Formats: sequence, C-alpha cells, structure tokens
Amino acid sequence: DGTLAGDAYERCASARARLAEANRLMRRKEWQAAALPLREAATLNPGHYLPHLLLGRVAFEQGQWAEAKRHLETAQALYPAFGSEREMARALLSKCEAGEEK
Repeated sequence: DGTLAGDAYERCASARARLAEANRLMRRKEWQAAALPLREAATLNPGHYLPHLLLGRVAFEQGQWAEAKRHLETAQALYPAFGSEREMARALLSKCEAGEEK
C-alpha cells in the first residue's frame, strides 16, 4: 500500500499523539505550550490541515494576528474535512483581519 510506504504509519501515529497532547493543553487554555506539539504534528504530516487550523487558533488566542492568519490560510488551502472546521477557519480569519485593523 503506497499510503503506508516507508515510515508513513509511524509519522501519522506520532502526529496523532502530538495533536492529542495539544488538545489537552488547549482545553486548559495553555496556548503557548500547545504550539510546540502542533508544530511537530505539522512537520510530521505536512499535508494535513488540522495542525494548521489549531495553530491558527493558538496564535489567535495569543493575539498574534499575522501568524494566525498564515496558519488558517494554510489550513483552508489543505481543505478541512468537516464543514464546521472550514467555518471555524473562516470565522477566525475574519476576526484576525479585524484585529489587525485595530
């Protein structure tokens, strides 16, 4: 199976573990701490939208509008699987743009 070639399975499993860790930190509103496992997940699985969507949220929560916008646009380009996630990206992008105008 070409989708599991090389170390793809291990990389995918590692990325999922990093996402789970980041979600735990985000639930506790530990935004800065959540960024590291999200960046690792994005590196492990660069074609997946979710690390970028969540990095956008983390940056947004910290008032880092330009970084939030960059990650949210990347997430949108990678096409989130669920409509609710696409809507979250759009809503946060709008708020980032409003924040940049202040």
